[in-house]
Amino acid sequence: MLGIIRDGKLYLHRIHNVQQLRPSLTYLDAAARKQKRTRGGGDSDDEGPPPDPDEPAPPPMVPKEKKKSDAKEVW
Repeated sequence: MLGIIRDGKLYLHRIHNVQQLRPSLTYLDAAARKQKRTRGGGDSDDEGPPPDPDEPAPPPMVPKEKKKSDAKEVW
């Protein structure tokens, strides 16, 4: 319930739904990358926008085992 005091009177309002609005600033990331390319700042290790905290993390990558071959080294 939400209460507002206006002109000395208390107004009560029921709240049915709550929405959370989060800005998407990906256009700023794209503009910054474009600006770095034009200025020659290519040594950045920027990998894109940060991950969304609400999305589950991807499973960790397990390196594949290399098979040993019977090949011999020849000099």
